[in-house]
Order: sequence, then C-alpha cells, then structure tokens
Amino acid sequence: MDGIENVTHGTPATAPDLVELKGVQKRHGQGLSGMHVLHDINLTVAHGEMVAICGACGSGKTSLLNIIGMLDTASEGSVIVARLL
Repeated sequence: MDGIENVTHGTPATAPDLVELKGVQKRHGQGLSGMHVLHDINLTVAHGEMVAICGACGSGKTSLLNIIGMLDTASEGSVIVARLL
C-alpha cells in the first residue's frame, strides 16, 4: 500500500521516472516495403504523473504502448521502465 499512498499524496523528489524513452523508433517490415510508425520519440513519465496518448488511426499509439509495456521492442532508441516494488 505504500506505493499507492506515494502516488496519492505526492511524489518524493528522489523518486525515479517510471518511464523514459529516448530516440525511440519503430519500423514494421524491412527495406523499402517497411513502414516507419514511430519517429524519434522522447517521453518521460514521472512517478504519480497521469498521461494520455492521443492520435489519429494508424499513428502508432498501440506500437508505443506495446513498447512501454514490454510487449514489443523498439527498432532504435532506449526504453527504461522502472521497477515498482
């Protein structure tokens, strides 16, 4: 329950970011027929922060969420997801 209390009552200054993406790119397929769906995405989500991901159909929202949720990997860039205990 401590984690829930921290989110509800504020974030300590020393809390690590929950998600950090740097230069993330995602391509489906290879060569000229491949499709580039994420282009140089940089995103930081701090502990206790609420984020909405919006965009048009086919803009890469699901690809981004799959990468953040570790269901898929980025073609390039770094993805850091903090461990919560």
